[in-house]
Amino acid sequence: MVGMVSELKEEIEKKIGKGKAIEDWKTCKKYSRYGTCQMLVLPQSTEEAASALSVLNKFRVNVVIRGSGASVGHGGEAANEVILSTSNMQEVRVNRSKRTALIHAGVEISKFNSGLREVNLAFPLEAYRGATFGGLIATNAEDRRQMKFGDITNWVKEIKFVSSRGEIFIFKGKEIKQIIGSEGVAGMIAELKIKLKDLERLTYEMKSFESFEMSFREAKEIGELPQTNYLELLNKNVSRLIGLKSKYHLIVEKEQRSKVINKKYNLYTRVAIDEMRRGKYFVDFHPAKNGLKKIVKYLENRKIPFCASLGNFSIFASPKSKRAFESCIKYAKKNGIKIGGAEGYGAKYRKYMPQKKISKLKTLKALYDPENILNTKLISL
Repeated sequence: MVGMVSELKEEIEKKIGKGKAIEDWKTCKKYSRYGTCQMLVLPQSTEEAASALSVLNKFRVNVVIRGSGASVGHGGEAANEVILSTSNMQEVRVNRSKRTALIHAGVEISKFNSGLREVNLAFPLEAYRGATFGGLIATNAEDRRQMKFGDITNWVKEIKFVSSRGEIFIFKGKEIKQIIGSEGVAGMIAELKIKLKDLERLTYEMKSFESFEMSFREAKEIGELPQTNYLELLNKNVSRLIGLKSKYHLIVEKEQRSKVINKKYNLYTRVAIDEMRRGKYFVDFHPAKNGLKKIVKYLENRKIPFCASLGNFSIFASPKSKRAFESCIKYAKKNGIKIGGAEGYGAKYRKYMPQKKISKLKTLKALYDPENILNTKLISL
């Protein structure tokens, strides 16, 4: 590809404008957080993304589509390829009366919600810190509030999707399930029409316990209350890691009219997960409801820090060594526990991707990326 970079840049900029195809290695390095890239392309609209992809397809250049780069799965990991970034795709149009919004893929969910407060609306799912709407759809990321609000399919009315040939497709209703979780292997999530809800006052409380059994019993009772949004449990190891006492800490978010907000409790789970994510062996597990206690006991016996999202039975763990990590993986496989996928699989967790998911992605790729240029490190024809 090295010999054609200048020609490729010139043709892309003819289509979408000067300064939107960048070769500067410092800028490219900033966007290729987990790899390397030869060129960065920054469209500002769905139409520009389509034009850029049609050129890249013509040159048969390998492309990685990248959102914020915040997911733990390293979804947008390039290897001397072109990165097509959604970071400049920032248009937002809110319809207050219909409680809907048209939104570009590069918009960060938390920042969008901050702006929505002015019109007393909210989007309930934020997934991981720094997640964009495009990333949320592409990775099918889990959210701790799913216990109350359901998954992303409940909140998306329409998706504009751009194939590797630059064709624009619109998915509505049940059709959107086809491309949710497609991880950039078949095309780009460009625009969404989403549902919004009325803004409610969020309150937080934190309770401490000596044992997992006690905390789990309490969580079960609180989880049945209609105002409960999420339940997060920090084990003793991760509690110590963030400066709390060596106990189990149950953090609860509710929607209710109350003067006691205690936002600092919400921060504890964010800090805990951020702290664990810094570890080299951070991983998420998804046991069946009746298997939760087993894996908790396993992690406890090995003093592995973890945070459990009790609403959707996800566990985020951070083994301290390769040996401990491999032991956790072996245990999960032996007991039929799903590994990875909370923030998509990406290159990091590709080997744990279920065969059913691989087959689905290959089918999508054959339909929308028949030339096999998109995110080939994850799925290739």
